[in-house]
Amino acid sequence: MSGDVVLLTSAGGDDLAAVVQCIERTAQVRLARDLDALERAALGPHTTLIGFGTGTIVPAPLLRLLARPAYNFHAASPDYPGRDPHHFAAYDGVRRYGATLHVMTERVDDGPILAVEWIDLPQQVSPSELLRLANAAMLKLLKARIADLVGSTPLTPLSGVVWGQRKTTRALFREMCRLSPTISRDEFERRFFAFDGAEYDNLTTNLHGWTFRIEKSVPRQVVDSRWQEFTEEGYRVLVQKAKAAGYAFVGFNERTPTRHVIWRHDIDHSIHRAARIAEIEREEGVASTFFVNPHSMLYNMLEPECTALLRRIVQIGHALGLHFDADAYPMPLSAAQFADALARERSLLRDFIGVPIDAFSIHNPGIHGLTEIDEPEIAGMSNAFDREIRTQYGYVSDANGYWRQRPAAEVIECGGHERLQVLTHPDWWTPDALPPRARVERCVLGRAERVMAKYDDVLRRSGRRNITS
Repeated sequence: MSGDVVLLTSAGGDDLAAVVQCIERTAQVRLARDLDALERAALGPHTTLIGFGTGTIVPAPLLRLLARPAYNFHAASPDYPGRDPHHFAAYDGVRRYGATLHVMTERVDDGPILAVEWIDLPQQVSPSELLRLANAAMLKLLKARIADLVGSTPLTPLSGVVWGQRKTTRALFREMCRLSPTISRDEFERRFFAFDGAEYDNLTTNLHGWTFRIEKSVPRQVVDSRWQEFTEEGYRVLVQKAKAAGYAFVGFNERTPTRHVIWRHDIDHSIHRAARIAEIEREEGVASTFFVNPHSMLYNMLEPECTALLRRIVQIGHALGLHFDADAYPMPLSAAQFADALARERSLLRDFIGVPIDAFSIHNPGIHGLTEIDEPEIAGMSNAFDREIRTQYGYVSDANGYWRQRPAAEVIECGGHERLQVLTHPDWWTPDALPPRARVERCVLGRAERVMAKYDDVLRRSGRRNITS
């Protein structure tokens, strides 16, 4: 034996046996699992201290007891110093990883780098696989360098190889595992892969001061049959039934003596949902009118993305109307005040989107006593619920996420109305079947995700720090 090695490691089982066997070929080995054990190990001038995949930070007074350098094998490549590197490397999707041999100092992963065992990865791998590969690379390094480590000549640092600028910490790890309700699907999947996945239970979310750990099992969702109809595919079928029943889709100024339907949409919660419904109608060869609320608290028609979607709706053959929201005004409104408010909002919508606005509908008319407004035209716009439509048209509405009268499909198929008005709200027609409140929540969270994504993008493009904790 040519020396005395104190091995500081948290390895166990076969991994520990392989490490000890490797060192015993060259030197006597004493094992220390933690700082307390290390302090009892009677370090001295002839001791070689080797850390192997340990999270223990050795304080400077203990290092000063040694006459020769202490060494550490870090289970990651030099660009990932700090705690839990395999998780952060998996998050970054690395294609090159490895293990690092360096001089141990009182600061974690800070000493001169002596050797690196690199691993080229043909594809992105999980954090557990990265850790396994790094441990194997550490053992390979140990086998190649053990004689030098216990020898009398210190190793020479590698030229040009330095530690990465970001040193990961347990606090940063916890922050990456804490999920906001506004996290995007792509970011969630990236975090799930890197910090949780099949092997770990790390992801949490905070609600009202409580921290909840996320359970990975996904229960089979049983959807109430009442909501199966309210999907994108269900919407397409509804349009097809109206076409098959011989209804011509007309605008408010296109009423004909033959069978027709005024098909309209009040956009209450989401312009993005409206744009998707508009595309479905385009694919089915029909057109309708989409009513926009300038005062919506759930979307902003002046946002560039929303403006572009509204223009797209018009571009593919649909019309826009004004969805008047009386909540924006002190009530009651006189007839003149009402007409003046309609005219101002019509001008705003028309001038900003750059399209004609020839019809209006009233948002929640019953709340403010506006249900009796039935003039055919006000402020140069057709009234979506004028007296002719009220008295001579059949009417169905999906307000609040369910059919307020009879289901539209039944009304269409019964053939009892030659003239029909169908009011749908795009927010209720989602890719998957959901109860009504969940559909609204989907719109709200979708908007929140886009707002936060915009915030993150602005900071990224401006080169500013994105401080999350």
